[in-house]
Amino acid sequence: MAEPKTFDTPERLLELQRAWYSTEAELDSIPTPPIDPETGGRPWTPEQLDQTAGLRERLRDLAGRIATDDWWQTIKREDLVDARTAVKQEALPKRSAEAV
Repeated sequence: MAEPKTFDTPERLLELQRAWYSTEAELDSIPTPPIDPETGGRPWTPEQLDQTAGLRERLRDLAGRIATDDWWQTIKREDLVDARTAVKQEALPKRSAEAV
């Protein structure tokens, strides 16, 4: 089995990816209201709607900043998928010993 490729990822890009993970976790933590049997919809409060809209906008902004970072221009085309995977893996939140 081939060794995984390594990349010299800039810290700014890892920080953006970490911010994306953090924002995604915050969005996931918002409780989803149960379906209203009369309307078939979910009775979101105005605060929940504002909060989710803001977090989704932040995710879009972060995704755009990650995708357009100048560093990607230094990566060979055939290595882009491996490089993107490496950025995601390196930026993953570290699990504590208790969580293992």
